[in-house]
Amino acid sequence: MYTNWLESLPPVVSMWPKPLWNGVCIADAFASGMSCGIGGFVQFSSSDTKWFSLRLHAADFAALQIPMHEDLQKDISSLETLAQIALVYIVVKHLPDFVSL
Repeated sequence: MYTNWLESLPPVVSMWPKPLWNGVCIADAFASGMSCGIGGFVQFSSSDTKWFSLRLHAADFAALQIPMHEDLQKDISSLETLAQIALVYIVVKHLPDFVSL
């Protein structure tokens, strides 16, 4: 598999660094018992700000057949990751051309 991957790499690699993004992203999650939530915001370089806040319950995950502990604090790293994925989703929706840079 590694050999196949190396063979499919382009022979030329750009020496130009990708432009830095001047925005700010912050994500967080909390969990206590059977309740949890994720939230965060993205402030774009244009000072436009998009934010999200979503409160969830263990039953929400069970309804979607997502295995989680009843004490959602035991899955806090998964919730933190979910919050960060939501930030990526917001950036891609707001700046669709950014992902092609």
